[in-house]
Amino acid sequence: MKRLGIKTFIIFFIFSLMTGCAALKNNTPRKIVPIAINVESSDPQLSSVNLGYYTLKVVDRLEDFNEVDLDLVDEPDSAAILLNIVIDRFTSFPPEQRVSRRVFRRSIQAGTDQNGRALYQTITATADLVQSRIRTSAFFNTSLTIKGSPGKEFKRSFSENMNIDHVYVTNIQGDTRALDPSVYTATMPPMEPITDDIVFALSNREMLGRLSREIRSYYSK
Repeated sequence: MKRLGIKTFIIFFIFSLMTGCAALKNNTPRKIVPIAINVESSDPQLSSVNLGYYTLKVVDRLEDFNEVDLDLVDEPDSAAILLNIVIDRFTSFPPEQRVSRRVFRRSIQAGTDQNGRALYQTITATADLVQSRIRTSAFFNTSLTIKGSPGKEFKRSFSENMNIDHVYVTNIQGDTRALDPSVYTATMPPMEPITDDIVFALSNREMLGRLSREIRSYYSK
């Protein structure tokens, strides 16, 4: 019993020490790293894009790791990280639609017979199923510079493509109870996404994840 008590005490002591170290590490303030981001585009289709808001979303995405806090600054001279993004060849095609007529059937309880057994009947509805697709693409030239010793340079171009798909139903005829609830609720054409959201979604497919990993690998050393 005495040996068991000593072993239990040692295990408890080691566990408490490890927990305390982990808590101390988690409570350590993260290093604040100033970053300057320059976003440019000569594409006339992007003239309405709020590049300031886009830049804030880029910083938020790049901060998806625990090593440092990125502090957005205006002056490149006061920044430890410089990021240049040039957006080019942006394309967003009009929605392409495919319409197919579908028949929906469902068996529902219509009552009971004289013995109390359930009686069922089949109800039917028809509807147009509309499949909508918007094809988008853009080209991103990026240049990342991390100042310091040894510092880091990263340059790469990203060609991004993305399809935005929606499905909804219209022109419903017959008993609407035959439609699955998830189908019946999708009876309104979706709102088309704004250009700002499309550009960020394209950026987030590969480019921002790669830039985030480059920054993380440097500050994780």
